[in-house]
Order: sequence, then structure tokens, then C-alpha cells
Amino acid sequence: MSQRKRLEGRAQRIHAIFLPPYSPELDPTEMLWRRIKYEWLPLSAYQSFQPFCSHVHRVLSGYGEKYRINFCRHLKLHKLSFAHKIMLTKSG
Repeated sequence: MSQRKRLEGRAQRIHAIFLPPYSPELDPTEMLWRRIKYEWLPLSAYQSFQPFCSHVHRVLSGYGEKYRINFCRHLKLHKLSFAHKIMLTKSG
């Protein structure tokens, strides 16, 4: 990113944060899958492929109504730990 673009962005209170190549804790798709896998699917869903597909389809069909995630909350929780990692990387 050019210096001019950075200054223009800062004038508009826009800050670019470069993510590491692999950061699943900041990826909304990974957050959704983690919630589906560990909280919304019953253990019986894992008995065979067909029940698994049916349960995943049920959850995804109800996403937004019955099943919800507050991505902002999740990102705020990881923002501090991510910022801490950046500081350690720069100082170390």
C-alpha cells in the first residue's frame, strides 16, 4: 500500500490490518463451522453421513432465525489477542 493511500485512509479513520496467512480465529466461515460442529449439531449427527448431511442442512436452513452468531463479538474477543501477537512479532 502506498504512503499516499495510507494517509488518505487515516484521514477517513480507515486502518489496514494485515492478517497472517492462516488465521481461522478471524475467519467468519470458520467461526460459523465451529459453532455448528460443537454447539448446534447433536452427537447423533455423527453416526453416519446421511444423518450428518440432514442435521447440517437443518442448521443452515435455520441460520439467522433459530441459529445466530454475533460475529462482531467474536472478532472483538480475538482483536486483543491478535494485536498482542503483532506487538510480540514486531518486538521479537
